[in-house]
Formats: sequence, C-alpha cells, structure tokens
Amino acid sequence: MKKMIFAGAGVLALMGVAIASSVFVMMKFSPAPTAVMGDPAAAMPMSKPEMDILYHHVQPEFVVNLPGGRNRFLMVEMSIATDDQKAIDVIDEHQPELRNDLLMLLGEQDPTSLAGNDGKLALRSEAAAVVDGLVERHYAPGRIRDVYLTRFVIQ
Repeated sequence: MKKMIFAGAGVLALMGVAIASSVFVMMKFSPAPTAVMGDPAAAMPMSKPEMDILYHHVQPEFVVNLPGGRNRFLMVEMSIATDDQKAIDVIDEHQPELRNDLLMLLGEQDPTSLAGNDGKLALRSEAAAVVDGLVERHYAPGRIRDVYLTRFVIQ
C-alpha cells in the first residue's frame, strides 16, 4: 500500500513539474530596453502611440451618369478616414464644395476601368486627393488618411 501512495505522489509531483515547466517555456518574456549613454535612439520613445481613426460617412451617396454611348450610372458611398476632428469639421462646413468636386471626379470615370479592382483603387486614390485638397484649402494639408468606397454599383 505504501508503494502505491509513493508512486501516486511521484506521478503527481512529475505532473506538477511538467505543467510548471510548460508554462515557463510558453511565457513570452519582453526584456526591458537598455539605454546606452550617448545613444540618440535611447532618448526616443520605443513606439509611437497609434492615433485614433475617425470616419466621416459622406451622405447622401453619389449617383452620376457615366460617359459612353449607353445610359450608365454609378452609385458610390464613401467614408473618409482621418485622425483630426478639425478636418471632419472642415468637411462638414464645406460639404457643397466637396460634393461638387467628387461628382465631377465620378462623372469622368470610364465604366470599363471601374469593373476591376485596379480602377476602384485608382478612384479611391483620386477621391482621397480631392478630399485632402479641400481640407488643405480650408485648414491644413495631409489630414486625410484614406477614402473608402463603402458601396459601389455600376448599372
């Protein structure tokens, strides 16, 4: 009977050691940054805190006639990404100007190029430049991070 108790205790002890060593091995250690005197990188912060992204949903959606022989329409909804609340305020304040500029851009698009992803990516880039241009004229440059096409229909 004593042998069974010692064997059971030994098995439990081995299991405890195995679990503890597994936890020890699986833990990720992040060493503390070491600063070297005179190292300019040591004076800089380790990582830049990520700014919050603000999204402005342009409403109502855009509906334009596309050029070409047949009657073709494009309907697009857009969201603008920025990290500056003042840029959103400028966009709201100058909404008619922004809608005009985006309508002119959308009305020039070739329906065949918009059928593929490359055309949509180019349109996003051009729309971001239009929005950033408006914000630059009325506030400051470089405030728009991206423009997203949240709905896109060609008919």
